[in-house]
Amino acid sequence: MSISIDEYIKNFNSANSRFSPTKWIHDHPTIVKVMQVVGLTLGAGAVIALSLFAPILPAQIAVGIKLAGGLSVLGSVISWLFLKYVTLAKDDMTIHAYQEKSCEGGRLYYRGDIPVLEFTGNNPEKWGHAHGFLLGAEICKLKKNLDLAVHSILRLPRSKNLPKVLETVRQKIPLEYQQEMRGLAEGYNEWAKQAGVSLRITEDDVLLMHLIPDSKHFHPKALEKKWSEYLIGKKPAGSIACTSILDRDDQGNVIFGRNMDWCPFGEAGGKSLVMVWKTKGVAVLGIPGMIGAVTGWNKNKVAVAMNVCPGITTETRGMPAILFNRHVLESATSVFAVRKLVKKERPLGPYHLTIADPKEGSCISFYQKDGNNHQRDLADDKKTIEVLNWEYPECEGGFFNSQYRHELLTPYFNGASNIPNRHPKLMENALQFAPYVNSWITMHSLVFRPGEDKVKISWDNGYAASGRWAETKMTDFF
Repeated sequence: MSISIDEYIKNFNSANSRFSPTKWIHDHPTIVKVMQVVGLTLGAGAVIALSLFAPILPAQIAVGIKLAGGLSVLGSVISWLFLKYVTLAKDDMTIHAYQEKSCEGGRLYYRGDIPVLEFTGNNPEKWGHAHGFLLGAEICKLKKNLDLAVHSILRLPRSKNLPKVLETVRQKIPLEYQQEMRGLAEGYNEWAKQAGVSLRITEDDVLLMHLIPDSKHFHPKALEKKWSEYLIGKKPAGSIACTSILDRDDQGNVIFGRNMDWCPFGEAGGKSLVMVWKTKGVAVLGIPGMIGAVTGWNKNKVAVAMNVCPGITTETRGMPAILFNRHVLESATSVFAVRKLVKKERPLGPYHLTIADPKEGSCISFYQKDGNNHQRDLADDKKTIEVLNWEYPECEGGFFNSQYRHELLTPYFNGASNIPNRHPKLMENALQFAPYVNSWITMHSLVFRPGEDKVKISWDNGYAASGRWAETKMTDFF
């Protein structure tokens, strides 16, 4: 007798579940806040009491109280700063983060619980202006957190220190994208002036933000110093990153699961929204200030997502990855069309581009270890394609814990290959595996079913796949 998909999932989860402290923190925000207040109160109380009774206390006890009080205060402050400026601040999509409004070039509204920034007309600069103006408050907050983390703490260069690199990259970017980024900076600065906010941004600031997904292989500071020289000895640290999965349902239709992992720098995950270029027939799930596509789809029900991977970029071979992905969406009528496109055009550097339409699925890996592109196509035999963050076809360079995810996902999907009606439950459960598939920086989780014109979306400041889901038609946005 065949096991049901519900039983299979229950048994697999029971055998492979792992406790994650960060997930516990994310899932219990009220308890964490209480602990922060208690820790701060007790710690401050201990320090104050010590100042009063220190003369009559033995030295060892006084030192112990001082140490415990200091650590209690420090722990509360660090946890508060981490939730505010890094990740794990839980978001609830039913509490709407935006107010509906509009201006020339765009409107911000809700489709159910999904916030949508829709660009109208045909003027890229006005699209950018609407983006910067309508989302000015959110861009300001995210830019401040990004500057603190990336430039002040990590000491990475600001845009004003990278004029040659940014100008060279700009030459590879289509004019309309340049116009849109220019408009974004102008629209934001207009909002800032009206709001009395001192922070201003330049077109170069916007461009540098669009290079963040390329930062695992592209080091502007090194290129600014010497074009042909990579940062010798700079080894990537072990971390976590995006997961994409292609499979087929019982009818042979493609199902495409996707977790997008990136540090939200505070609340970027909770401020996520669907951006729609209506005249282009393109939608992306993104964050304020970014015009490119990390995950997106188009009116032809073609969906794409990118995964970072190891590699070295010492020259500007094409446009930044997220802008290239948007270009793909604007051009593609099918997976077959994308395969043809990437034979003629290529992005800046290495990454994996996963593509799905109602009947086909592929992963195209750019500039892999041998310098070539590699392509894997979804066959008709229900064999799943996992797209992780090492180099293909060798499956090496696993500094994003790709090996662990592979060892978890492969037996999971293989074991369910003959279970009827396994999707979409099988895919949705796979995306929830904590702490590596569904991680402390999983900002977006999506399940595309192009053959049924459906997409399920979830977003959060970490562990997005475990949160609420909103389901809609892919074509409803157009």
